[in-house]
Amino acid sequence: MGNMMGFRAAQYFSKDGFNSLGDMTRKFNKQRFSDPTGYEPANIATTDPSALPKPLRWQPLIQEADGRGRFVSQLHITPHIGITANPIALTREEVDSHTQPGPYKTPERENCI
Repeated sequence: MGNMMGFRAAQYFSKDGFNSLGDMTRKFNKQRFSDPTGYEPANIATTDPSALPKPLRWQPLIQEADGRGRFVSQLHITPHIGITANPIALTREEVDSHTQPGPYKTPERENCI
């Protein structure tokens, strides 16, 4: 019984939209949980925060990597979850119908997101 339940759980989670096996993006050299959507941030990491084109959207940070002057930029590792993942407790329709209005109500908000 335990083996059967474990097999069914593994089978479900292998196709739940999280790309846990990396098979949604590549056939070979798979990367687990990698993004199959091709997401690109709306704001570039090197842009001055006071001059962001979309100030309410995420901006990757630049961090020093090794103390020797090498810098790396952050990656959004799971941007596809809201698009491809299957909700467990609610149906997709229930998730989509329960949206909250944004906290920022300004006339120029549409230009910021």
